[in-house]
Amino acid sequence: MRECPGSCSAATNKFAKPHCIFARCGYDLPMNVEKISWDDLRYALALARHPTMTAAATALHVHQSTVSRRVHALEDQLGVKLFELAEAGIVMTEPGRAIARRAEKIEALASELENDIEVEREDDRQSVRISAVSTFITGFLNHHAGAFLSEHPHIRLDFVGEERNVVLERREADIAIRHAQPTTGQARTRKLAEHGTAIYAAPNLTDDNGNLLDGSPWVGFSRPLDYLPEQQWIDAHIPAKDIAITFASAATYANAVSEGIGAGLLSCMVGDKRPELVRVAPGIPVMYRESWLMVLDDTRRRPAVRSVINWLTTICRTHKDAFLGNVPVSD
Repeated sequence: MRECPGSCSAATNKFAKPHCIFARCGYDLPMNVEKISWDDLRYALALARHPTMTAAATALHVHQSTVSRRVHALEDQLGVKLFELAEAGIVMTEPGRAIARRAEKIEALASELENDIEVEREDDRQSVRISAVSTFITGFLNHHAGAFLSEHPHIRLDFVGEERNVVLERREADIAIRHAQPTTGQARTRKLAEHGTAIYAAPNLTDDNGNLLDGSPWVGFSRPLDYLPEQQWIDAHIPAKDIAITFASAATYANAVSEGIGAGLLSCMVGDKRPELVRVAPGIPVMYRESWLMVLDDTRRRPAVRSVINWLTTICRTHKDAFLGNVPVSD
């Protein structure tokens, strides 16, 4: 194995510097690796996770030319190619994979350091970032957040309404709440609630008995949300000609139903809180789904995160009948 300049062989010296990432691969580096900064590495790490310049730039909230420039500068500094352009797109080289593995460890250590500092900082609010489906936030969490914050003035709730599955290992959120039990990842999981989903519509779309009028329009989901169980039910039970409008956002979908554009499927917790809507006869849920909480072990050790988890667990347990749709609409 060739020895890496400015450091020692990882094969023979247990005190090899951690930044000497190519030692085990036998790569010569014609530069001083100690000058590499985390700010440079995070651009390469973003491109490794999102293998297009556009996607990496979106993740970093910068222009794609910035990603390209910083990655090329890092390659020049290292003296090796980290990425190559292939028919399938941008692919990582072996040195690139080595960089990405080490950069992920640096990212995790940096996050732990931020957590440690946050725990010690007593004169500021400790932020807890919660990723959840937008309607779960607007239709449920927002109704209870005020009371929690009054009791915990040292905590800041950072709600992120999104339908995608965040990756906690990438520190995209502290806590994630999703409507399906995760089957992969390192996060601990906890079932928060089981909730019913029923048909809702504006009163002018129903008859005196609460039945939906024949030929009433429906609101549906479009890509990338057409995989949702709600849309699968609509596809199986509603003629395609009756689906008048579709949305790729749960929040705008619920708003369209509330505006009377058409009938739609809403969680009973969301639909029952909207006085402008009625449950369509027979008024019982047509399906049931689950809400699951996900959190990493190191994140869960933060006192502020534990407080938020306890709060989420308590309010979901307290309102379990409302989630199931057992509470009368008038309540």
